[in-house]
Amino acid sequence: MSCFRTSCPTVLGAPRFEQVRTFKQWLLPNFHKFVSRYAETMWYAGCYNKVDRSELSDEVSVLKTYSTAVEVLQYTNSYGSLLEVGALSHQLV
Repeated sequence: MSCFRTSCPTVLGAPRFEQVRTFKQWLLPNFHKFVSRYAETMWYAGCYNKVDRSELSDEVSVLKTYSTAVEVLQYTNSYGSLLEVGALSHQLV
């Protein structure tokens, strides 16, 4: 997280309304597209019956993206957006 703080000081140091607007208009829609694309790929690939290396790397990417989004939203106290990320991640289950 400290690496993220140094690479994105503009978002983390912005006023609250700017942070919320950025998360609602940029982060959440992009996260939703990413999760939807992954869930669709897993559904069509039949990942639940067989697992190969590329599907495992996709799963790692989703987990890293989810973890980063949760950390950023927690750091900025954006708990409403954090709940939305949690709801979007249930698409994978």
